[in-house]
Amino acid sequence: MHNKAVNAQYGQKTGDYVLKKIAGIVMEFTSMYHGIACHVSADNFAMLLPSGTPEHLQKNMMSLEDDFRDRGIHIRLQLSIGRYIIKDKQLSFSDIMNKALLARRTVKGRYNVSLAYYNGKMQKQIQEEQHIISRMDFVLSSHQFEVWLQPKYNHETGAMIGAEALVRWNSSEHHVMIPPNVFIPVFERNGFIYELDKYVWNEVCKMLRKWLDEGTCTLPISINVSRMDILQSDVYEVLTGLVEKHEIPAHLLQLEITESAFSFDVVRIIDVVERLRTYGFTIEIDDFGSAYSSLNVLKDVTADVLKLDMRFLSGEDSTGRDGNIIEFIVRMSKWIGMQVIAEGVETQEQADFLCSIGCPFIQGYLYAKPMPYRIMNACWNRTAEYIKRIPLK
Repeated sequence: MHNKAVNAQYGQKTGDYVLKKIAGIVMEFTSMYHGIACHVSADNFAMLLPSGTPEHLQKNMMSLEDDFRDRGIHIRLQLSIGRYIIKDKQLSFSDIMNKALLARRTVKGRYNVSLAYYNGKMQKQIQEEQHIISRMDFVLSSHQFEVWLQPKYNHETGAMIGAEALVRWNSSEHHVMIPPNVFIPVFERNGFIYELDKYVWNEVCKMLRKWLDEGTCTLPISINVSRMDILQSDVYEVLTGLVEKHEIPAHLLQLEITESAFSFDVVRIIDVVERLRTYGFTIEIDDFGSAYSSLNVLKDVTADVLKLDMRFLSGEDSTGRDGNIIEFIVRMSKWIGMQVIAEGVETQEQADFLCSIGCPFIQGYLYAKPMPYRIMNACWNRTAEYIKRIPLK
């Protein structure tokens, strides 16, 4: 839960009600295992337990969501738990707390992991994270972040139909390209991700404007819009302002929103997404199948494109259960008027299978890895006059 977000949307009284209900679950859990608990700050609690499994706590916490929903409070309770098993009884209480907090920091803001046990390596990890945070403003202002593009293709025709914008950090300090899995989670935790995303969005608009000025057949580019981005009060104005500033048709800037983004404050997020779609942006649901509420997302969210990660298909056997599920998702999406793009396609067998079930649009290493704009631009300019673009809508 994000206590500040709840207070901002529903008011202090509702925020206090939510915290009291959560505190009740925490106290009930600790009493069951003969432990003690305290409220540390905001939505942070500490527990000292002789035994007990966090899974029980999480299950009990999730039961609160129905109660909140009945009261018109639409929030998703997402726990971030740091656990330290006390072996050295000489440690002070503050040392014990700090170790548990270090463990918690490694999972805070991550959708697929909610529990971490303390280990000695975490201190070094936190120091490295602090170094990244201390550099982030300088790195952004000195344009060390680069926008790379990964093309999307129609497998049946070989036509390039678009691209996804991805960010890379070309470090002047280390003289290496730092991969996004190193810095993106850090920025998601400390809130800097919105500043980075706005930078990327603006750079993509410049690319699209350049293509339009050159008179070439302009490809749509999709940008990643995170849950944190959507929850910003000015995100609608920022995105619409960018396409107006650069005089770009809105449909050329496609918005990829991860499915997990719809797990918190659903009503508010859906409202923003619908406003953006009404304005003219193409809405893509990214990482479909990664959350537990996939069908609810399809029911509640009006989107244009569904991106299916091929990690969903284990191995190369497309004739088994996994392949049947993918075929069902593709067919279901067509029934409700959505296009499907399969991402993470790495083999010819995967591409052929996708075509056989009516999903020719693919993105992955089979065709191309992410590349700098200058390389992408050269590839596109060489082939644009021969390629008939296949529209996604």
